Amino acid sequence: MPIILALILNEIRCKWFKKVTQTLLYLPHFLSWVIIGALGYQLFSVKDGVINVLIKNMGGSPIPFLQEDVWWLISYILIGIWQSMGWGTMVYLAAITGVNSELYEAARMDGAGRWKQ
Repeated sequence: MPIILALILNEIRCKWFKKVTQTLLYLPHFLSWVIIGALGYQLFSVKDGVINVLIKNMGGSPIPFLQEDVWWLISYILIGIWQSMGWGTMVYLAAITGVNSELYEAARMDGAGRWKQ
């Protein structure tokens, strides 16, 4: 996922949007697990969690993300991915931006599509 996200960020041409996106992606890396846990509780709480409120507003029944083993494991893994994804994305993005633009131009001349570049 960090590689795909780095490729997407590399395609963004609007400088201010790219910098804001990078900051928001990298910010969770600096937060402690206590803060991340509190955010997870606010998102996944059965009664007043943001996700369950959205589910209730769409006519569904709330999901006990933090009470049932399977849902808890899924939410724990997703929160862990969210917290650690920014670091890997920035490392891959630094490597991608270090590639000389002449190599992309040469690949285009050789008939390579955007994905192969």
